[in-house]
Amino acid sequence: MPIAFPDPRPPLPPDELISRVLPHFGPDEAPAVRAAWHEYGEITVRAQERALAGVGRRFDEFTRVLDFGCGTGRALSLMEALTPGVELHGVDIDRDAIAWAGAHLPFAQWHVGPHEPPLDFPDGHFDLIVNHSVFTHLDARMQDLWLAELRRVLAPGGIALLTTHGETMIQPLLAGLAGGGEDPVPYLDTLRREGILFVAEDGYIGSVHPEYYHSTYHAPWYVYSHWGQFFTVRALLSPGSWGGHDIVVLERPEADVPVLAPIVPSLAGQGADPGSVAAAVPEVAAVAPAVQQVVDGWPVPQSAVGRLKRRLLASEYDLVRRVAGSTDAALQALPSSSPPAADAGEQAPSRRERMVALALKQQAERLTIVEREFRERLDTLERERRQEP
Repeated sequence: MPIAFPDPRPPLPPDELISRVLPHFGPDEAPAVRAAWHEYGEITVRAQERALAGVGRRFDEFTRVLDFGCGTGRALSLMEALTPGVELHGVDIDRDAIAWAGAHLPFAQWHVGPHEPPLDFPDGHFDLIVNHSVFTHLDARMQDLWLAELRRVLAPGGIALLTTHGETMIQPLLAGLAGGGEDPVPYLDTLRREGILFVAEDGYIGSVHPEYYHSTYHAPWYVYSHWGQFFTVRALLSPGSWGGHDIVVLERPEADVPVLAPIVPSLAGQGADPGSVAAAVPEVAAVAPAVQQVVDGWPVPQSAVGRLKRRLLASEYDLVRRVAGSTDAALQALPSSSPPAADAGEQAPSRRERMVALALKQQAERLTIVEREFRERLDTLERERRQEP
């Protein structure tokens, strides 16, 4: 049944407060931003409801909900109609936004939060925590602090919906870097190696909280393996299932011990098990350095190289995300299985291993084609260079 949002819509916050959430719009864009303000809020709440439905839960079955990083209460103002009798709370570090919400949205309790934990709530106080675009702006240290704190204030059996910048959002970043003349490869290398990429030099410089908010990107394996130390990861909905963000559905288990989801070995960094199917990774991973050596050795126009590298990078990233992201997410639902041995002393590969091996093979073949095209184009550029007077 479609969500019935309140009509008329709640009041709009002033442009000055909206600009703290969307720092990139100018005066000419303000009317369009205001017009879409509640529409985007509706998208957020619909996505939250779908994420809950995916784990068999509903808004109206919870008793106390916290919107962590609520801003002016855009999502909570639309959630009110879906949660009759539910106690709603919003917390944010922006004192002005909280003051505005308190004055205009009396149905919820509004709290000014600290930059670092703790929150002023008792242990296990909430059974649902929702959040949109907070962990997309925090560095790894700050994320760990807040993951631990949200776990503290979430009741056993409670659900937390958090968002990340995943594969959908990293590709525009890499293309923008390459288009601006900056080498995007180190950024991708960091994301592969660490599983998390924090970009301090971004559009949030000069914002209200420049020391706190920047841009952060997550590899799916990092969410499963690292966040899985704080919560049970019930689902990772990607790509871009929530306004360009991925939704992570977390649960604090009744036993208070996170249930680690099985992680498919990946190309994306230290999450890979060197004794698994991913042992084939060196053959695939060797492609990028080989191409980089070609680039370094040919005196061709850098603009041309940049265009070629963008395509190579996109294909290379596609390999990573398919094996470490989409494949991982799809396989989380597969039961762990131990098929009968092919013969005495030898066990047949599991379905999981076969799927990962197939993904590796298919993506390696695609990347090889791109590498060949790359080399052919470089040869053409070199021939043209030699013919120049």
